Amino acid sequence: MINLLHLFYGAGGIIAPYFVTLVLKLGFSWNYSFLFSIVTWLAPFLKDVQGRTDLIVSFYFSLFFITFTLGRFMASIIVEKIGYYNFLIITGAVAASLISSALIGGYKFTILIPISGLFLAGQVPTLQAAILDSFDSSVIKVVGFAQTAGMVGLTVLSDWVVGFINDFVAIEAGFIFLVIILAAAMIITYYLKRIIQHETAV
Repeated sequence: MINLLHLFYGAGGIIAPYFVTLVLKLGFSWNYSFLFSIVTWLAPFLKDVQGRTDLIVSFYFSLFFITFTLGRFMASIIVEKIGYYNFLIITGAVAASLISSALIGGYKFTILIPISGLFLAGQVPTLQAAILDSFDSSVIKVVGFAQTAGMVGLTVLSDWVVGFINDFVAIEAGFIFLVIILAAAMIITYYLKRIIQHETAV
């Protein structure tokens, strides 16, 4: 149900790249679109590192949100069949592999970054469902803590740290940092899975 609710968020996200294209057509620079739309590092990567045109940047944005939306829908169908923690580990591994392959493969493999949205999509709602399923009496506190930690992570790690890495190291390094974060999330998820399994067995 959570994945289906987030599906509508993804549907709205599909519209965002077309809005960015409109902003560009009105004569604004691409970075002005961030004042009105999503905060992401895909545009600087495509524009500054790979020299892509504004039209291609818009296409990659659209493709990401399309795959992201499809990912939410698919997650709502399969997540309970394979289990919350297994889903998080598998999709995290595939997303990290796709992004890594795009960075290593270069220009021709960039398409793998927006395709990773298919596997990134179910991460947040599935994590929320796993928390609700794993904790009983303290579930509200745990959800509140998880939401707070997620927002801090989004603000500090996704925006400030990645921005710092992009500015002072390289934009590619910012994407490598994302892969590291995904790997850390998989390790933590596996650890939590083992704890839950142990408690259930006892």
